[in-house]
Amino acid sequence: MNEERILFLTGKLAEKQLRQILVAKDPDFYYKVLEMGVKVAALMTTDWIAKRIEVPPGTGRVIVPGLASGPLEPIREATQKTSRGFLGRIGSRNLKSNLPPACA
Repeated sequence: MNEERILFLTGKLAEKQLRQILVAKDPDFYYKVLEMGVKVAALMTTDWIAKRIEVPPGTGRVIVPGLASGPLEPIREATQKTSRGFLGRIGSRNLKSNLPPACA
């Protein structure tokens, strides 16, 4: 198994489906799904996420829901001590290039 660790952020409504997709894909990396305490992830802003996110040590990537509004910089600043700094958005046009093939 690849040693990469990816943290997926989501809301309550999408959490179960996201977990099912990841299990079905059986990706070649470690992952964690973090439900952020809101029903709909699209209602989150990046400033709101940055104030609440807890990134497990060793996390290499943090994947933010594509409809969360705002620039990724506040999250990058909040996670720089615990993650290697890669941020991406689920649903972005660059999704396939941002994620390992096992998940895209």
